[in-house]
Amino acid sequence: MLSRGMVLLNTTLSETRYGLHRNHCILFIELFANCIGNTDDIKMAKRLGKNGRVRCAKCKRRKAPHLFHKMGNGFQAYCIYCDLRRQRTAPRKEQQRRRKTLRKYGITEEQYQEMWLKQNGTCLICKTTKGTDERTGRLSVDHDHLTDKVRGLLCGRCNMAIGLLRDDPTLARRVADYLLGG
Repeated sequence: MLSRGMVLLNTTLSETRYGLHRNHCILFIELFANCIGNTDDIKMAKRLGKNGRVRCAKCKRRKAPHLFHKMGNGFQAYCIYCDLRRQRTAPRKEQQRRRKTLRKYGITEEQYQEMWLKQNGTCLICKTTKGTDERTGRLSVDHDHLTDKVRGLLCGRCNMAIGLLRDDPTLARRVADYLLGG
């Protein structure tokens, strides 16, 4: 019975693309979902707008559902055109962000690469190779907040830990003593 109901549900959702009234579909889906206890179908139905159209979060236009990638039991937030545009600009934004960060600390990309090679591509503290940014694997530039002198490259967790310890070696020793049980 469940598989027959799912077929009925899928038929109802696909028919909304061809002009069935949205409220009837939502009512049917809510009734059906309540019977089987599935709330994801209700969310998907409510995302469909007038005449079975989905609103793109980027361009704010309502478009046909086939112009959106399916994700789980719903649709992706951006239409395929806005998503493609976002994917094209993402590498440029990453490169601009990287340049801005290096300029902030007064080092060049070559100096960053030299430090990275000197550290064997690992964090100075925990020796992990995972960087702050999981997509690129780049390590954070650690600097002294009083002198703005660059100290080295750290992973995101170690860089945050030093920041939370307020760059205070005494406080760091107390934390180490505490962890060692002393």
